[in-house]
Amino acid sequence: MRKLIIDTSHEISYVILADGNKILFFEKIIGNKNLSKILLPTIEEILKQSFSLDKLTYIALSFGPGSYTGIRVAGSIAKIFSLVKKLPLVGYISLQAYSPNIDGKFLSIFDAKSEKFYVLEGEKNQNTINFSQKPKLIFLEDLKKYFENYKTIVSPDSDILLKYLDSEKDKINIFKSEINPNTLISLTDSLFINKKILNSSNFDLLYLNDPTTACK
Repeated sequence: MRKLIIDTSHEISYVILADGNKILFFEKIIGNKNLSKILLPTIEEILKQSFSLDKLTYIALSFGPGSYTGIRVAGSIAKIFSLVKKLPLVGYISLQAYSPNIDGKFLSIFDAKSEKFYVLEGEKNQNTINFSQKPKLIFLEDLKKYFENYKTIVSPDSDILLKYLDSEKDKINIFKSEINPNTLISLTDSLFINKKILNSSNFDLLYLNDPTTACK
């Protein structure tokens, strides 16, 4: 299966082109200030060097939560590609792109600014990763309530978390994490095979504006 994966949910955006499990391109775009001008030409150049858009099996998109600008720009491009070329569109939660190298329960976290965080609960057992169905936006003090059950945190924002959670450092392990393209290929292939396809003409982006109460 040939797939184009677009993840613009964080300050570093990723464009992945793969044929089966073979990664043909893995492009990083630093910052999202000019993403609306950079993303489409980047994708077009990648496709020009490999195969045309209509040769894809599907397009995959991180639909949030994360950068408002990032997921909006990528959502618009993916929608147009999918509709024009009649390609299936697969969507995944941005926090599913991050996982630890050790087994057990963990939290995948983004900094949401103003002492709020996007959080997704997960559990890894060898090569299998299961996530809770819904991410949450929670306040810093509520985040600390999770540490009774979760001792491992993965995040591209580990430096920010370490600053806020210095008093909790003896209870938890915080790991700096970047997107693993192989993880995303496995995730999006599974979604496609199991027919978890978005409606290209009408799908929702996950902005998560309202904080929720943490688990007890």
